[in-house]
Amino acid sequence: MKKPISVLIIVIMLVFIGCKDDKQPPQLSGELTFSFEFSSSDYFVGQAICLDITASNGTSQEMALKDFPAKKLELFDSSGKPVKRFQRTEYPRPPKMFLRPGEESKSMVDLSGTFENFGPGMLAPGEYKLRATMSYYSGEDIKFRQRLLKFSGETRFTVSEPSGNAKKSFVRYVSIMGGEESLGKLVGVADIELDSTQQAKLNELAETSSETPIGERVLINHLAIWYNKAPLEHYSLFFEDSKTDCPCCLYHHVIDRMIKRYIITAEREQILDIVEEALKQFPKDSEIGQYLRKVFGFRIEEGVLIR
Repeated sequence: MKKPISVLIIVIMLVFIGCKDDKQPPQLSGELTFSFEFSSSDYFVGQAICLDITASNGTSQEMALKDFPAKKLELFDSSGKPVKRFQRTEYPRPPKMFLRPGEESKSMVDLSGTFENFGPGMLAPGEYKLRATMSYYSGEDIKFRQRLLKFSGETRFTVSEPSGNAKKSFVRYVSIMGGEESLGKLVGVADIELDSTQQAKLNELAETSSETPIGERVLINHLAIWYNKAPLEHYSLFFEDSKTDCPCCLYHHVIDRMIKRYIITAEREQILDIVEEALKQFPKDSEIGQYLRKVFGFRIEEGVLIR
């Protein structure tokens, strides 16, 4: 009598296990991937770290991306410790996004990002690991929002000690800001106040060292340390001195700052003059040229630029 009961128990357990397996998430064919594209293979202290992240759906199911793909970016040093005191530009929040089989996020939304490797939160020389995490729903769960999945990818980049003019401008910048200890205290401060002497010295640094990483970043003042008082001529200098193959995300930061200042009536014509001169440097089929024309309403008629 004991044997049949044992067999029955085994059968019930197998059925239970089978039912449990049926409820497991279906295995996806193919795979999700992240690709990281950096504007430079090697970065220097004081240089903005620009990257493009592309999420690719190599599965047979449609993905519903939650909030924003690769929204969570984590940075680790060579020892594996997370880097906390570091400033990163925020991603925008686009509408709901769907990534169909075979599609890439690049065709739907710009996933470029910038790590502000200058000023407060500056990275020291060394090797760093960047981890991106994407949250999504797939299959039938898209409709019912029942099962949230996550996918992570990693890449590495190196930050080196600056040399030559880049080193000189970097040392000047640290001195103007009050030394490394003062910079450390400014990490996470949203609105940094500088006195007129510091502002004047930063103006001089931006004008005389715009070709260096730290000079370039001071020039476009993305940390808003002295953004409200920055002369518009600095934006013109940036377009004049920067190379056409400069990372696109840097140009986007400059243009976005100019857009915000365009609401000031007294500055509009001067900003349009800067844009018109910049458009002479970038062909109409370039990303920056297209962006400038779009946001400032420029067009070309019979080969003539009209604003």
